[in-house]
Amino acid sequence: MTDKEMQKLEEMYQYYNYRCFVCRGIATNRAHILGQGRAKRHIYGNEVIDNILNWLPACDRHNDLIDMSNNQIGAIEVKAIIKSDISAEEKRAIIEEIVRENIKRKEQKIERRSNL
Repeated sequence: MTDKEMQKLEEMYQYYNYRCFVCRGIATNRAHILGQGRAKRHIYGNEVIDNILNWLPACDRHNDLIDMSNNQIGAIEVKAIIKSDISAEEKRAIIEEIVRENIKRKEQKIERRSNL
C-alpha cells in the first residue's frame, strides 16, 4: 500500500471515528462498496474502486453487508455519484443513504431465509 493510500485510509477511519458504519463497533476493515476484484475494476475503473468514497469502515461481522457489487442499479448509482461534480460531502451523504438502503434489503433477505 502506498503512502497516499495509507493517508486516504486513515482519513476514512478518522471521519467515521474508527467505528463500523453498520453497528458503530470498532472498525477493523476497509469495506469496499463496489468490490475491488479484477472484474469490478474493469467495469467501474480504478479511479472509482480506489476512491475514498467507495470505502466504509466495518467490523468483521458487517464487512459483507456493505458490499453492493451484486446490486447493479445501486452500483451504477454509486459510480455516477463518485464521478459527479457535486461536493465530497454531498457525495458521501448520498452514497451512505444508498448503502443503508442496500443493507436493509440484505438484512430483510437474510431474515426471510431464516424464517423458512
